[in-house]
Amino acid sequence: DGSLVSANLLGYAVRKNLNAHFWLSILNNIRITRKMNMSMFGFHPNGLFDQGRPVYFGPDYLLSPAAPSCRKTSASCPNSSLPKVIFGDLLAEGVHTVRPKGDFRLISWESRLPPYT
Repeated sequence: DGSLVSANLLGYAVRKNLNAHFWLSILNNIRITRKMNMSMFGFHPNGLFDQGRPVYFGPDYLLSPAAPSCRKTSASCPNSSLPKVIFGDLLAEGVHTVRPKGDFRLISWESRLPPYT
């Protein structure tokens, strides 16, 4: 079960860093994340998220679909005053990403085509 959002996230991350070792580490992290979700919850991460259940995403993250989300444009989101973090940047830069303290908006995908940027 694939997702275009997942493919776009991975594509964004690997375009930011063209190092082959980085690409291998990303693929290894995806394998580990899948295995951890399978062993902890018995389901693939995509299936968990689709069911509205939390998803293990490494030692620092537990993504929860129960958190308020906005699947429309970021301008129409209720908490647009919160700082924005692009999910692909977290993948691409990992521990080097400065995460805001407290609540923030996690942007999984943004259009690169005007006027939707």
